[in-house]
Amino acid sequence: MATYFVASSGSNTSPYDTWAKAATSVQTALTAASSGSDIVVIQKDAVPTGDAEASGNVTYTTANHVTVISATNDGGSAYTYSAMGATYWLGNSTTARTIIFDGGADDRVLLAGLTFRTGSTGVLRLANGAAGVQIVGIDNYLWNG
Repeated sequence: MATYFVASSGSNTSPYDTWAKAATSVQTALTAASSGSDIVVIQKDAVPTGDAEASGNVTYTTANHVTVISATNDGGSAYTYSAMGATYWLGNSTTARTIIFDGGADDRVLLAGLTFRTGSTGVLRLANGAAGVQIVGIDNYLWNG
């Protein structure tokens, strides 16, 4: 099991295993996560601008059986689960965006504490319809418009 951190203030240095070396995009960390027990941790109050104010529609492609959670930065490689709530998000605060989490066939993706935000005509689609993909959500916030 590996943990991959995401924060706007990270240095984007592989293997993204501390807050200082955090990936500066969610997709970068998701691409690095390849094991069935890997965790991607997004710093709730430092969501990278490209993810929080996406310039276009977004498809996050996940590896098999990955967990994506929101957390506070406790320094080093420590974190405490903390939901994004209505203050931080993935998507766009004013413009319609389509946000897709695209697990492959027979993949299981756990999303916890994330806020997905899009303008009034945006779409949130958690799965691409691949056979057997399972998306499980805990404590997520869906904000449309």
